[in-house]
Amino acid sequence: MVHKGEISHSGIKELAGNNLGLTSPDLRKLKICFLLRDWIEIVPTETIEKKYNLRAGMINQIAEQVSWLLESAHKISELVSDNVELKHLLKALALQVKFGVPKEAVGLANLHVPNLGRVYIQRLIQNDLAALEKIRQTDIEFLKKILPEKIAVELKQSVAEWLKPWCNQRLSASASSKANQE
Repeated sequence: MVHKGEISHSGIKELAGNNLGLTSPDLRKLKICFLLRDWIEIVPTETIEKKYNLRAGMINQIAEQVSWLLESAHKISELVSDNVELKHLLKALALQVKFGVPKEAVGLANLHVPNLGRVYIQRLIQNDLAALEKIRQTDIEFLKKILPEKIAVELKQSVAEWLKPWCNQRLSASASSKANQE
């Protein structure tokens, strides 16, 4: 059994004090769950370090391992389950944990723009720019106000490249529709 003084996270301390019969391994698992929740909600890394008494490298390692496990669970679910919602949930959560971002920002992180990390993604979210289409429509000068110039330019280029097939598809569908109306 774990004693209150041995735990650093306040939520876990409260659980340990509730006489729920939680063991040290149970509390470690809960700590990882709380940590990962903070990680995908883009709580600053420094805050997570202090809150859980861990260094950034350990936080990244935990996220990487859990993301790998979630991705593996996703692959297994594809083989053995018909539950589409479960498959989508596992895939989305694997990416959220991997990149340390909320669900709406996975597309941004998945672009792999150099130096576009959690802090800059948070700025984009705060400016309602988590969707790639919104970034495509946003003026580069505005992006330069919230991101370093080089990252803003590379992000704009990456988004344009990523959305090009989709935009071409929309344009040809629109042209087909007009031709059919005539």
